[in-house]
Amino acid sequence: MSMQLHFAFSSNITGAAMFAGRPYFCAGTGTPEELERCANLDFSVNELFGAVYDFYQAGHIDAPANLADDRVFIFTGTLDWLNGHGFYNRDMYKNFVSERNVASELGMEAMHCYPTEDFGPDCNQDKFPFICDCDYYGAFEALNWLYREALIRPAPFMDLEGTYAFFDQTEFFDPERPDFASMDEKGFIYIPETLAGIFPTGSGYMEVAEMNDIIILFPQTIRSETEPMNPNGCWDFLGFTGPNYVWKDGVQMMILKKMIDRIVYGV
Repeated sequence: MSMQLHFAFSSNITGAAMFAGRPYFCAGTGTPEELERCANLDFSVNELFGAVYDFYQAGHIDAPANLADDRVFIFTGTLDWLNGHGFYNRDMYKNFVSERNVASELGMEAMHCYPTEDFGPDCNQDKFPFICDCDYYGAFEALNWLYREALIRPAPFMDLEGTYAFFDQTEFFDPERPDFASMDEKGFIYIPETLAGIFPTGSGYMEVAEMNDIIILFPQTIRSETEPMNPNGCWDFLGFTGPNYVWKDGVQMMILKKMIDRIVYGV
């Protein structure tokens, strides 16, 4: 989802980090044939590259030229069944971003999971909620790169003194149809003390936020065994909320942009 947001709203978003993610528009419009192509890496970066410019010319995303000076971080483990997608993500970005601004970790023996220093099962485990102890501080490495290597690394097991709060997500989508957006009713936000769920508390982001005065938003999806099928509560990178899922007017894309605008602009 971070890659989709970055390409769609590149006039506002200045960097992105991807963990075990698929390339932009890899799944096409979400047909069974396109999903199979995406899973099997049966596509070329040039196809995706062309789609980006087609979408821009049609007004569906911001200008790709906005990406030129941005920073990008990419992580995919060698044991991840999506491992090849990490290399595609890197090659895809190098068409738009200066190569010196793309950092990647694609050689770690990790399954399909989010890597932490000391939280979750072993790195070779592939279990919900897909957070693993890999002796690797993914949250810090990603944010430090995006902030141009200027952040302070948190001490292990540091105390958090900021505000960790729930917020009502339903004002950002149709509360009568949360299943359609595949969004939960509640989200999380962490505001460091100086600025007055499992993933928020276990991923390591809040510690980095506390040490470096960064506000962290944790929007929450919801699992669904009916339409749209989303049994693991993933963000939509497959088109299950509609064929416009990678565009600015995609269901989840609009929801996340509204949340960002509320924090940044108060609107």
